Amino acid sequence: TNEPTRSQVVTPKPVLFIGPFPGPVSGQTVMTEFFYDALVAAAPPDTKIIKLNAARGTSQFWAFNMFIKQLRLVTTAVRILTHPRAKSCYLSMGANRGMANSLVHAFCARIIGAKLLLHHHSYSHISKPSALMRLMAKLAGREAMHICICDRMGDELKAAYPNLVTRTISLSNIVSIKKDWADHRKNHLKTGRLRLGHMSNLSFEKGLGKAISTLENLRSAGLNVELHLAGPPSNSSIKMYIAKKKKLIGDALVWKGPLYGAQKDQFFSELDLFLFPTDYKNETQGIVILEALAAGVPVLATARCCIHDDIGPLPGWTVAPGDDYSAAALALVDSMYENQKNADAFSKMAYNRFDQLKAESKTQMDDFIRQIFVQ
Repeated sequence: TNEPTRSQVVTPKPVLFIGPFPGPVSGQTVMTEFFYDALVAAAPPDTKIIKLNAARGTSQFWAFNMFIKQLRLVTTAVRILTHPRAKSCYLSMGANRGMANSLVHAFCARIIGAKLLLHHHSYSHISKPSALMRLMAKLAGREAMHICICDRMGDELKAAYPNLVTRTISLSNIVSIKKDWADHRKNHLKTGRLRLGHMSNLSFEKGLGKAISTLENLRSAGLNVELHLAGPPSNSSIKMYIAKKKKLIGDALVWKGPLYGAQKDQFFSELDLFLFPTDYKNETQGIVILEALAAGVPVLATARCCIHDDIGPLPGWTVAPGDDYSAAALALVDSMYENQKNADAFSKMAYNRFDQLKAESKTQMDDFIRQIFVQ
């Protein structure tokens, strides 16, 4: 017969997939899980995707969480070394000091000769080049593929690490988001009080303080607006800050706590304008911005990293870092109150921009999958 013998059969090489999975819910953990599921679905027959979780623990005790993270660092490193036939290693990189753990994973992957694909979820080591990232780029080598969230981010990464980072592809987080046609979306201009929204892991860095001060400034200007907050507080002082502001502002400030699934969809569907005045140094895109666009909600956001390109083409929807965010919000809200048609047009603009970005992401996703599985 012409059938191959056992010694002639080539077993497909596995793919290592390393990153933080939920447990702790963040943009990075959510996207890590999404990309893992997508690769499992797209994998060629008999190609195994080996999942290695690098997340910290979810206890209320910081020390225990760090212990879990370091324990996973060791076990993940050992598991990498026990798969010498792996042809590719996808690594969702840690930010700031967390990149030290990613360095260990990358080093082990280089020992076994796996092709490295490094996914960048943080802007801090691009806006301000770091020694850890420089070491990572040298370790990974010029042939490593760096996955960035947009073309701007990739260009800035190569400029920050010349001759070290040479290969990049773009992969927007919007690839994971489904469009909500939101026939139920409410326009509160018709009832008099315009509803603003802000969602994040609530902190001053993510824009909580600016969102609330924007509410106060708009109300001082005589505009009938309210602000609905969603998300967990980053610490106990944030919880106390919100309670204090609630007493001062009254029913125009609402905090709904953490929202997921249908509750989160409903939150966006009931907004007239989404506020995202982030100063977070790691901010790259803001998944909540994309979710707002998917629900047809106009957005006003600080133009950090990929946010600049995502909604920058929409006039008046971005604010340069350091500029007066409340003034930009006043201009946008004024135009919505001035003419009902403006509010309707803004909603259509949000939908259309989502469609444009979503279409681009499908091509990006195909390229990403090809990079993972092609030898």
